[in-house]
Amino acid sequence: QNTVRDAVVAGINLNIFNRYAGRISMANIAQIVNVLQSVILTNGPEMVKTPTYYVFKLYNVHHDARLIPVSLETETYTYKEESIPAITASASEKDGIVSMTLTNANPNKAVTIDCNLGNQYKSVSGKIVTGKEMTAFNDFGKEEKVTVSEFMPGKIKNGVLKLEIPAFSVVLVQLQ
Repeated sequence: QNTVRDAVVAGINLNIFNRYAGRISMANIAQIVNVLQSVILTNGPEMVKTPTYYVFKLYNVHHDARLIPVSLETETYTYKEESIPAITASASEKDGIVSMTLTNANPNKAVTIDCNLGNQYKSVSGKIVTGKEMTAFNDFGKEEKVTVSEFMPGKIKNGVLKLEIPAFSVVLVQLQ
């Protein structure tokens, strides 16, 4: 079953694709329906939107947008002897809106980062994909446990936006 863990992995990979848009001319998901990492599952006439579906919905803001390079310093998440960056990010601009997508791969804690933005933005909003547990998933005939919900990113002070990215989550922050 596709879980929040899969949503975070999808976000990490989409951030990589976005950051290297100058080198990657095309990328697509090979599995669409009823397989690992599917965006939807079907059972006869029933359909379930997976956590990965909602990540793709968040990242749609980057489609046909202009890449904004991101420089990110973050702590690492270590499991056994393997380490990865706790936070990944990518950003783009389209129609005067700057969209930043961020993932937190650490299943145990929120990670706080400071975004140095300058003073040109007047408003900030956000959305998040996560669940009560990293293993949460959506299932047939049940209320969705994983969906897109509102995220409160905080206020910009002196050109800096302090973001607390919850454990095992994918976040979209938009600036105008």
